[in-house]
Order: sequence, then C-alpha cells, then structure tokens
Amino acid sequence: MRPNVIKIKSSLPDKKPTKNVIKEDEDIQTYEANVDIILGTLEPNQIPFLFVPHPAQAQVNQLIIERIPGQTKTTASNMAEGMKLQVPRVKLGTQGLEVSKLGFGCMSLSGGYNSPVSEEDGISIIKHAFNKGITFFDTADKYGPYTNEILLGKALKMLPRENIQVATKFGFAELGLDAVIVKGNPEYVRSCCEASLKRLDVEYIDLYYQHRVDTSVPIEETIGEMKKLVEEGKIKYIGLSEASPDTIRRAHAVHPITAVQLEWSLWTRDIENEIVPLCRELGIGIVPYSPLGRGFFGGKAVVESVPPDSFLVCFSSMFVRIVLFHNTV
Repeated sequence: MRPNVIKIKSSLPDKKPTKNVIKEDEDIQTYEANVDIILGTLEPNQIPFLFVPHPAQAQVNQLIIERIPGQTKTTASNMAEGMKLQVPRVKLGTQGLEVSKLGFGCMSLSGGYNSPVSEEDGISIIKHAFNKGITFFDTADKYGPYTNEILLGKALKMLPRENIQVATKFGFAELGLDAVIVKGNPEYVRSCCEASLKRLDVEYIDLYYQHRVDTSVPIEETIGEMKKLVEEGKIKYIGLSEASPDTIRRAHAVHPITAVQLEWSLWTRDIENEIVPLCRELGIGIVPYSPLGRGFFGGKAVVESVPPDSFLVCFSSMFVRIVLFHNTV
C-alpha cells in the first residue's frame, strides 16, 4: 500500500514545497511531530495548503492550524472545518461555464489503458471524486464504446446533477487498429447527441465536444448543427478536441467555443506556439488531457504495469518496451 503523504505548498515563490512521507500505521503523535517540522519551514503569515489522504485528516488539519501564530482555538476550529480537501474552481472560456479546476476523465473506468472496472467500483470511484471536490466529469460515446456514458449516467443518479458538469464527445464513427472513421455532418452530430443524452439519462449535456474534426465537412456545418442543439437546450456549451488554429477560429465565428481539449504535457507542447495564444485571444478555455504523459511521468511503477494489450502500447510508441527502456531512469 502506498504511504500517505502530507504536502505543504508555500505561497512564496522562492520556497519549495515540503514533503513528509508517513506510514499509514503511524499514530497522530507522529503526525504532530511532523507537523511541527513542516511549520518550521513556513513564514508566520503563511497558511499552508494541506493534502492528507488519511483517516486522521481532521486531526492533522486541526494540529496545523493551532500552530499558526495568532490563531485562537475558536478560529482554528472554524478553519479546520474549512480546510477539508477542496478543489479550486475555474471558468472555462467566457460563456459562463464554471468547473472544478481538476477534472475526472472517466475513460479508463471502461478500459482502454487498463482492464475495465466493475460497475459498482466505477460508480464508487466517481462518487468518491465528487466527494473530494471534483465536479467536472469527462466521457465520450466511443469510450467502452458507449458503456462509459452509461456508467457515468448511473453515478449521476446518486449525485446532485445541478452541481456537476458533464462533458462528452462525438466524432469517431469507427475507432480501431485497422480503421479510424471520423464524421461531422449535421445528421451525425444530432444523432450522436440524442444517443448520448439517452445513455447518460440526462436532459442536457454541459459541454459537448467534437472529438475529432471531420476534414471532409466544413467546420461551419458541424458547428452550425451544434449551435442548434444549444438553442434547443440539449447542450449548454460547445467544445473542440484536437482542432487546428484555423478550424478553431472558423468554428468560433459560427458560435462561441467554450473549450478546446488537447494533449498537453512535458513531452507534448505543440499547442504552445499557436493554439494557446489563439485561445487567449478568443477567450476559449483549454482542457489539457494526459498532463502526465498518459501515465509515463507517474513513475516507474506506472509504466512497468502497462498491460501488453493496452491501448497505450497499441497506439503510442512511447509505451513500447524498448522505448520505455531508453526513457526511464
């Protein structure tokens, strides 16, 4: 089992975060000693950000706050209550969509990178993410295929729908090792949206992405149909995934694009030259996927556990064994 970690993030740019690794079977007295060490690295006016995934989280929060100079017992108690792990919120684009800054990609619950989890476990994971402050859940019709949307839809029945932002996608008519077919004609757009609404069992989709751009159909036609879906209340906001700068600009001229989803990580930085400046100019939010390089930057234990039949091995040369050998330390 992984050890629990306390992370203290300094608000000063020249301070490095302090990390203490504590074994799960250690008691609260040990935490107290470590808290004293951590606070010794902070300035008196700093209030640390605390992440303690441990049964003793509440007690540790209380310990830290009580040791902040100038805090009374009452104030400390109130702050401890408010210091439960929270995910900041952020506005995507300029159309009004607000989401948790950390989103949850549901794809792997239905396989792809790994074996699918059971429905019970998948629902439990989604509920746990929500309870930790995540409200932005991402899926697609081709995840599963189809079963991922159904799974998320079942989880939504156990959660307050009005507090959750659901993103799903259309565009892959066929996705496999031998063939990839992308469609973006108006009839296909509408049929996919109707099908996703039914599988998710919701009245509307918060953010509807075109998963990949169909270059055989003018983007104006695709976005034109999505605009109609907004006007009908079936979707609230429009997004694009893996679109070129020219496509983004043309699409935005038809209807405001709220978000663009692209891969962005230490080893995938193509978007920084043109797309990031363009989105800043147009007021479009960016949703980076695979920020840890599809798990590669998660550490040796992650990359060595990739199943041989994983989507990662089949589609990404970076996960082929010989490449892993030359890119791990």
